[in-house]
Amino acid sequence: MLRSRQTGGVVTSRDCADGVHPGGNLVMDASGNLFGGTADGLIFVLSPNGSGGFDYHAIHVSATGESYTGLVLASDGTTLFGVASKGGGSPAAGTLFSLASGSQYTLLHTFCSGGGTCVDGNGPTDIVLDSQGDIFGMTASGGANPAPPGVAATG
Repeated sequence: MLRSRQTGGVVTSRDCADGVHPGGNLVMDASGNLFGGTADGLIFVLSPNGSGGFDYHAIHVSATGESYTGLVLASDGTTLFGVASKGGGSPAAGTLFSLASGSQYTLLHTFCSGGGTCVDGNGPTDIVLDSQGDIFGMTASGGANPAPPGVAATG
């Protein structure tokens, strides 16, 4: 992970035990904590340590192998919402979840794995929240009209 200041530099470098293939986006809260996810089902936080660096903490490890691709921070500043492009059980092709107060994980939706037959789509790629807390997102495939594939939805 790189720092984008005048001096540049590396914020942290992790090994495989800390999750592999970070993906999606980073989200920063008001305290400067950075939240992110990995392809092997780990959500982490990098917290400023007061001496210009960051301390790494795993805050959620998936039991079903999600590949985290998108995170957003709710207006309360403490709840993360996110999607995983795969995982969530069998058969499943992704999840929508919330992570409250740093570690309380709640599964909100599991996408189906039936390809073009999934009305809700599968393989969610990203989400956004509006000012009322409504979730909008897209999937890589599926939907009621499978050509072209994919769904833009609200939840």
